[in-house]
Amino acid sequence: MSRAAGAFLSFASVHDGFHREYNAWHQLDHRPENLVLDGVLAGERWVRTPECASAYPVADPTLARTHYVNSYWFRAPVAESLREWQELAEVSFQQGRRPDVRIASRPMMGMFNPVTGLASGVSPLALLHRPNRGVVLSVLRLTRPRAPETEAWLAVRESELRDRLRVDGVAGVWSLSSVSTSVDPSFRPRSGSMTFDPTPTDAGYLRAELTFLDGDPLPVAGRVPALAPDRVAPDPAYAEDLFTSLLLPIAPWEWDWFDGR
Repeated sequence: MSRAAGAFLSFASVHDGFHREYNAWHQLDHRPENLVLDGVLAGERWVRTPECASAYPVADPTLARTHYVNSYWFRAPVAESLREWQELAEVSFQQGRRPDVRIASRPMMGMFNPVTGLASGVSPLALLHRPNRGVVLSVLRLTRPRAPETEAWLAVRESELRDRLRVDGVAGVWSLSSVSTSVDPSFRPRSGSMTFDPTPTDAGYLRAELTFLDGDPLPVAGRVPALAPDRVAPDPAYAEDLFTSLLLPIAPWEWDWFDGR
């Protein structure tokens, strides 16, 4: 069985009036082309609707404008999979099939190592392909990524992931540790790159947690202490909540969340 050897998360903010063009391109062109690559194990995208944003305000002014989150999961060897993926991005640009460079921005994107996958009834890999009614994505910025105290805090956090599976309506969870992201302190974009330079800079700087929901999304999330809209922020001695939000699935051609806004 193939295993998830790497993951990519991309946060997108779309310019006003271009949501339908962006969604048509991403769902009917970009995502299908990526999913047929040998090195891509899975890929999904979700929308942060105005209702999601209202329930889960994000303090960071850049990430607060996030409209969509896209994810791709890669097979080993990751370097080869990424090279193939980046080649597709460049070819698509040369073919005039990258309208996102004109109509959207990416306040954050980056490569992550999968840490732990847990699921109810299916394998963690199957969870990546299984339909869901929404996800809650949390991105935490670790205060001291390599401190001994951080290791103990991470052990508690990992234990809490198992507790989430006991909540009715939670289908599974994945935790991820950053390899290199565009919000790392030492990150510098590579000139001319159509995707993302995955060279490690501050590995382990971020922790991402992706919780998949089977039940009515907002009530289910409200029953998980770390995911509830009124959750307690993590102790700043260990981490800062950079982004936590409910995200909803996207149905083809149903792209009207931002119409008239």
